[in-house]
Amino acid sequence: MRRLIIAGCRGSGLKALEVVEAAGHWDSICFVDDDTEVQGTFFEGRRVWGLKDLREDMEYEAVCPIGNPANRLRMIERLQSLENVTFPNVAHPSACVSNRAILGVGNLFSQGVVVQAGAKIGDFNTFNVHAVMGPMAKVWSYCTINSHTMIASEAVIGSYSYIGMGAMIKQRINVAEETTVGANAFVNKEFEEGCTLVGIPAWRITT
Repeated sequence: MRRLIIAGCRGSGLKALEVVEAAGHWDSICFVDDDTEVQGTFFEGRRVWGLKDLREDMEYEAVCPIGNPANRLRMIERLQSLENVTFPNVAHPSACVSNRAILGVGNLFSQGVVVQAGAKIGDFNTFNVHAVMGPMAKVWSYCTINSHTMIASEAVIGSYSYIGMGAMIKQRINVAEETTVGANAFVNKEFEEGCTLVGIPAWRITT
């Protein structure tokens, strides 16, 4: 029996559930969540557990759609400490992920995502509805790529970055680690890591 854990309830978990159910590879699907108030309840008809409730004599696969990259990292580290959990890539049937793309582990591809030939993807990223990666583009690890974004050919998204809805990254631009790109921004030059970028063309704001 193939058992899948979705780490995190609420909106991100519901998004992942639709992708996982459509993929259709698992016999059993449940949620895990740190919130003790929801543990033992049901969310969208699926049981919610704490990590402590997982059985050591069972094998699990897991996906973590938590939107905040830092929070996702913390959850993944806890799951990785369990020897009976592995991390598949999960794609909605409508996603188009090229056979010539290189994928790490634990990535989630929502409806209509396009990953073109030669793209390279690290580990534990989430790609929301209709996000597009151009040829030879790179997204490293623990990134959130939101709906209707465009990462043009040979652009690079550094780890722990959050790319807002409708944002566009110009070809061959390197987005440094821990960057937040606001909705609909157009990034056409490079900035230091940890920036928040907004606007067309994008500029750095102080937070």
